[in-house]
Amino acid sequence: MPPEQDDALAGAVRAAFRFLLIAVGAVLAVWSVSGIRQVQPGEQAVVLRGGAAVRSRTRPGLVLALPAPLERVLVLPAAERQLAATVAWRPVAALPSDQPGLHPRRDGSYLVVGDGAVLHATAQVQWSVSEPQLHALAVAAPAAALERVVRAAVAATCAGMRLDELLYGGLDRAQQAARGAAQQRCDRQGLGVTIHRIELALALPGRAEQAFAQAQSAGAEASTQVAQGETSARQVLQEANREADRLRQAATAAAGEAVARARIDTDPIAAQLDVGLGAGTVDRLASDGLASALESCGRVLVVPAGDGASLLLPAVRPGAR
Repeated sequence: MPPEQDDALAGAVRAAFRFLLIAVGAVLAVWSVSGIRQVQPGEQAVVLRGGAAVRSRTRPGLVLALPAPLERVLVLPAAERQLAATVAWRPVAALPSDQPGLHPRRDGSYLVVGDGAVLHATAQVQWSVSEPQLHALAVAAPAAALERVVRAAVAATCAGMRLDELLYGGLDRAQQAARGAAQQRCDRQGLGVTIHRIELALALPGRAEQAFAQAQSAGAEASTQVAQGETSARQVLQEANREADRLRQAATAAAGEAVARARIDTDPIAAQLDVGLGAGTVDRLASDGLASALESCGRVLVVPAGDGASLLLPAVRPGAR
């Protein structure tokens, strides 16, 4: 091969080698900075190395990490950013049917409550990532894990309450209890999330709604009748108390009149006795006894007083002045 051709071939090889070096260097340069990530507002990042979380950044800025596969940067929503999830126990598209009864395939899934009734329910969950390192290592699909946790917590809460409690007056208590139960389950599983609120929307299946409405109407009517009966009983009792008071007052007045008449009838006799026997004789008759009083008189003179009554007056004993 002529020397000119050798020189040309050697130059081509050197050029190719230089190009290859430049290309490899460029690739290495790009690879070496591929682990650097920018954390935007509303985000936080976790650096993973060999399946372990080595550090995290919870505020905006640059995250410096080794290039993959040595390290990996996982970007998550910031702790102050609340996320929404929906968990439903209801039909996606209810199929009309003339068949009686309930059927999950036709009506959709049910949520069974404490007294055996069934409900369609939707849970709106507000949650956030509070511990990024735990959340990054917890599960491969955190949204699915959160849905399973919420389903279990809501089902357990509703299973401990009656249908009328859930539909009338106890919904707030059920939501608070479901949120607390879901948070406990998340903590036990190490999901690294905070559940801020669970809002429940409950509805009876179409075929049970009419029957429940009739039962509620009957219960309301029964409560009305009971209230009316209690009102009537109170009125009767009040009337009886008024009649008893009237009779008691009449009896008291009659007794007072009888006592007054007795005093009118006996006062003249008592006066005559005091005149004949001396002042205080009537009281002494009451205290000392009639026998001893008559004995002190010596002799007794019976004086007719009219109206069939007689006065017992002491006679003057012999030798007395």
